[in-house]
This record gives sequence, structure tokens and C-alpha cells, in this order.
Amino acid sequence: MQINQFVALQDLLSLVRRRADRVTKYSVYWKDGTEDPGLTEAVLLAAPVEVENDRDVFPRIVVENGYWIYCSDELLQDVVDVALGQNPNVSDERLKDALRHYLEKDNFLDVKDAQ
Repeated sequence: MQINQFVALQDLLSLVRRRADRVTKYSVYWKDGTEDPGLTEAVLLAAPVEVENDRDVFPRIVVENGYWIYCSDELLQDVVDVALGQNPNVSDERLKDALRHYLEKDNFLDVKDAQ
């Protein structure tokens, strides 16, 4: 997997499901001040935010495109891994819901009965 690229959220979820994203460190970025991305919308994968002199330093591609941090790779992986542990057939739409739930409530969504 490469960073500094745009990828549809559902394609990213597919990579995370297959654990094909575990070698590269990345963060997921999304348009600042907008609603969460839909499954077919392209999120930006770029290097994680660095901290210098107590300031967040975003990768240039993030700043140039007006994006903001959506989630870290570890958070996304945790949400997907927990959901797949509950229900191996969970849909991408439900994974997106699980991510939103975690971002808002800081706990995992129960997807045992979801498709």
C-alpha cells in the first residue's frame, strides 16, 4: 500500500479487512468541515501528523488539499478487526457506521447481527 494517494473508502476498508495495510504507517484524511466520507468517496492516505515544538505538522499534501485528520491507521484497524471478530460478514456500510460510532463515542459498535 502506498501513501500520498486518494482511495475510495470502500477500497481502504477492503485493504484493512485483508490486513494488507499493516506494513505502512498512515493516517486517513478527509475534507475539513464536511460530513463523513461515503463509501465511494476518496479519502486521502498520507503520513501521520508529526509534532514539532508542541505543534501538529501535517503532510504537505494534506494541507494543499484542505484536508484534516479523520483517523489513524491503528484506530481504523481496531474498529475493523473488532467488527470482523463479531461478524465476519459485516458489510462495508456497517463498518463505516462502526467507525463513525467509535469516533463519536470512543467505544465499539456491536455489529454481531448486522450484515
